Amino acid sequence: MKIVPGLKLAAYFRYLPPSWEFSLCVLAAFALTDLSRDGASRALRIAVALVALAVIAAIWTTHRHGLSLHGRLALGNAIFLAVVLLAMAALAWRSRSGETRRRALAALLVLEAVVCFAIPTLSTPSRGAVALDGVHYLQANLGFQRFVTLGPVQPNYGAYFGIASINHNDLPIPRIWTDYVERHLDSNAPPILFTGSSRQDSAGPSAADQLIANLDAYRRVGVRYVLAPKESPGQPAFASLAHYVDETPQPALREVFSDKVMRVFELANPAPYFSAPGCTLVADTRNSVEADCTAASSVTRLELFMRGWRATVNGEATPIAQTGEIFQRIALPAGRSTIRFEFAPPFIGWAWAAFVIGWILFAIAFTSFAARSHRQPQ
Repeated sequence: MKIVPGLKLAAYFRYLPPSWEFSLCVLAAFALTDLSRDGASRALRIAVALVALAVIAAIWTTHRHGLSLHGRLALGNAIFLAVVLLAMAALAWRSRSGETRRRALAALLVLEAVVCFAIPTLSTPSRGAVALDGVHYLQANLGFQRFVTLGPVQPNYGAYFGIASINHNDLPIPRIWTDYVERHLDSNAPPILFTGSSRQDSAGPSAADQLIANLDAYRRVGVRYVLAPKESPGQPAFASLAHYVDETPQPALREVFSDKVMRVFELANPAPYFSAPGCTLVADTRNSVEADCTAASSVTRLELFMRGWRATVNGEATPIAQTGEIFQRIALPAGRSTIRFEFAPPFIGWAWAAFVIGWILFAIAFTSFAARSHRQPQ
């Protein structure tokens, strides 16, 4: 797993099952097609016998190593599987018509899929109470600042709730950001899993350890709130956080909110999202700000510096410079200015062109196919 770079980070449990499931579906479709031929009876019987032997071997192996499932659900699944296999065997041996076998086995496959997939969903809760008090607190108080999590409100849910998080669990992701996280925020977080819990080295520092060691770096990226699980006190992974908050005179972190799922700590004096020396700034959104400067200055924006961003000052395009390793800065004239930011992915024009060409080719192919089908004798 460690020889091929990145292989140990691959989520096989998530991405591999669809591959072999699709392969089995294709094989099953081929088998059903072959069953319509009367000469396939002997091959079918051999296949059923081999599958039955494989199932028996798997059951024996799992039982021998103590891996077999226990309980009512496991027993029900085993009985259902046995019934399906017996029904398939009966069809293979008793039916004389290939078309009858094909239809019957197709019906069995549909039944098996419904029972094993659809029916279990009936056992899921039909309703439940979602604890959103902490989310509502952040929505009311976060403003343009950001939060970092040590558990609650995992990455991507920040976008869902409209609250800015610095955590990520995504691909692709800008290398400039992952390098910054490793250098300044959390050196033990996997590059693509800055989640507040994932660790590269389980024996290394926890996310809470890295947070306490790098509080100033978290300030510089605009972090105002730190989220921790409600049950974090007393847990070894959060010992450094508890010690800092409880034992440090005038700590930079203080608890400002808690509910039944999370604790919210406020980090003192985070860097503002917009800043400009000698200027008064009024921000309407993250992409729009009004500036009133006593002299020429520059505005720093705590947004990732990357291709695709464009800025205008009083309607005129202005270059965006890189500052603070990963952030944006533009020059401002003296007096009042209206600054706007826009983002479009690099090469988006080519992407739109390819999209249109794809639809044109699809229309041509569909028209050609329809014309050929119309000309063929019925």
